[in-house]
Amino acid sequence: MRTVVTGGAGFIGSTLVDQLVAAGHSVTVIDNFSSGSAENLEMAREQTGSRLSINAVDIRDEIAWTGTQHAGTDVGRRVLSGFGGP
Repeated sequence: MRTVVTGGAGFIGSTLVDQLVAAGHSVTVIDNFSSGSAENLEMAREQTGSRLSINAVDIRDEIAWTGTQHAGTDVGRRVLSGFGGP
């Protein structure tokens, strides 16, 4: 299954990404890295090669969002951090 996880570099999002990758899913991470960290995605990177795509994008930026590799996904997951999430 192909899945998009927004906020995937945060603590909760990266845990979800790790579980999805471990289960054999292809995952596209979209995160602006304002509070998340690329280090949180290390385990997922080690487990997979081309099944993981990481995009440094703010989902509030519609132009950048539509340019990411989320076309053809089966499932979208959204993880909001903080109180200012859209």
